[in-house]
Amino acid sequence: MTAHSRVLLTKAALYLLTASVAASLLVIILALPAFRIGIWGQSEAVLGTLHVLAGIEALCLIPLTAWNGRRRRMLFHPFVLLSLGLAAWILLTGPWQPVPRLTWFGSPQIGEGLLWFLDLAVFLAASMVLMRYPKIRKFLALI
Repeated sequence: MTAHSRVLLTKAALYLLTASVAASLLVIILALPAFRIGIWGQSEAVLGTLHVLAGIEALCLIPLTAWNGRRRRMLFHPFVLLSLGLAAWILLTGPWQPVPRLTWFGSPQIGEGLLWFLDLAVFLAASMVLMRYPKIRKFLALI
């Protein structure tokens, strides 16, 4: 991969990451009565969208952190590691729970399961990477 294509990929990932973080800040709008789906209308659309956005952000973090050691350090921040540790604990103890599949997605009311903690780790890492850019930080603050 040439240096020029690496710069283009990094910029594209940065813009997509910014859009995804902005969308994750606005995802609470899906809890409004007009967007209710499923039995637990205030949480199912929000949690599903958060899982999708966390996946997009995780894919964007790959090129952003692959060639930059300073950004890569954000993946090892204590808050990110704590969230990953809680996810690992849930993964290890999940098979012995009364309803093991709830350990993956959490209950429909709050969704606090393995994926929720993985999403949290991705959101934290993405936010820490983006906060290094003053213009992006101001844009996200306006949301």
